[in-house]
Amino acid sequence: MSDNLKNVLIEVRKAYRLIYLYQKNIISTIDRFSQEFPCQFYWWTPTINDPTPQRGTDPTKRWVWDFLPLYSTAFLYISEGGRASDHSPGEWLLSLELITDSEYDSDGAEPNPLNFEKAENSETLLIASFWYCKKAIKENWYYGIWKELDYPEETYHEYESPEGLVCVKKEFALEELEDEELIIKATQNFKQIILSHIPEINW
Repeated sequence: MSDNLKNVLIEVRKAYRLIYLYQKNIISTIDRFSQEFPCQFYWWTPTINDPTPQRGTDPTKRWVWDFLPLYSTAFLYISEGGRASDHSPGEWLLSLELITDSEYDSDGAEPNPLNFEKAENSETLLIASFWYCKKAIKENWYYGIWKELDYPEETYHEYESPEGLVCVKKEFALEELEDEELIIKATQNFKQIILSHIPEINW
């Protein structure tokens, strides 16, 4: 084995250890953020690639990105006592979407990270979005709403279809959520924004 390959493999081992620590921190951050809301876990899904292949799927036929499920992922929570479909007024969905690298972009072909701009010029973000039913809505939270509808372009949006659905969104740079104190501060800020647009919400 050449010294060059040996050094590369050392860096790979370091990278995997770092990724483990990063993903462990992400899971902890998401969990702590959600604890500030009276909610229950509902769903999680990769957002820019397909889920990790099952054992019967040939990995060589899939994008390598499919094996990095926490690279960009959404974690969904619903209000306590809420259901996946057939929502009563007052039910809501909290979405916490991780974007590890804002430079990721695909035109349909598998992106090559060697073509990305420098990592120093990109961001790692957590997009928090709060979907609220002002009227009874029959749509499924994941398939009919989260997967189908766009986030607000700004902070708040009222959807024409399904009627009665509104959404509040805020983006956080991950460094704003470095520790528990900052996470709580961020959730309080997000709640204030939600209340400014949905004053009838009752925590």
